[in-house]
Amino acid sequence: LRAARFGAGASLEHADRKAEIAHSEIPVLTGLRGVAALLVFVYHLPWLAGIRNLPSLPYAGWTAGADAGVGLFFCLSAYLLSRPLWQMLLQRRLEDRHLERFLLRRAVRIFPAYAVVVFWSLLPDDRTYTFWGIVNFIAHIFGLQTYYHQNFVWMINNVLWTVSIELQFYLFLALAFWI
Repeated sequence: LRAARFGAGASLEHADRKAEIAHSEIPVLTGLRGVAALLVFVYHLPWLAGIRNLPSLPYAGWTAGADAGVGLFFCLSAYLLSRPLWQMLLQRRLEDRHLERFLLRRAVRIFPAYAVVVFWSLLPDDRTYTFWGIVNFIAHIFGLQTYYHQNFVWMINNVLWTVSIELQFYLFLALAFWI
């Protein structure tokens, strides 16, 4: 059915993509990414619960150290996302179109939800309707908010810094493989 709708090439490309995903996934590392995400959640849990005096909590040291989950998550994601590109490079099959597809897939997966969060986070903020508010909006849309001093651009949503780093990593990764 897919081949009939999109042509035989689409069916083969879809099969290639499924094989690429199956070959590049490592269940243990995917599970470890889940543990890293859980560590980040544990790190933020006291703050979300309104607890400001962290040392008074049992296991406070462990909770404070759970922010290591961010670095672990980033490292594992970088490895897992770059693995298919490394495999194609080693097999001498890596072409510009693979990098374009990589960037397009990442953009389609992340940008729509990210743009909605940016828009809805800025909408009720009075600072949005100033010159620096427009600069802030543009910086956030392009994932550049981590490059500007906080006197000029404020974080409209405190977790969006991670998306900025993620977008920059995708561009760096594609550029590194292109070179």
